[in-house]
Amino acid sequence: MTEQEILDELSEADKELQDARNLLAAAKRRLLDTETRVIDAKLHREKIAESLRVFRAQKVIPGEDYALYDDEDSGR
Repeated sequence: MTEQEILDELSEADKELQDARNLLAAAKRRLLDTETRVIDAKLHREKIAESLRVFRAQKVIPGEDYALYDDEDSGR
């Protein structure tokens, strides 16, 4: 093998390494984007669940005598 052939192989290996690094960087970006979407979805779900909890806490129950509660009971 000549010096030029070795240099050519080294150059090719450098290209392969750079391609692999680029793929890794893209995969990391995709992972970060996906994690962000998961966090956003969890926060959105928690916000909706909290809205449901508040709605249920404010819901008037038919037949319930609310005169029994005072302000310190928060209506429940």
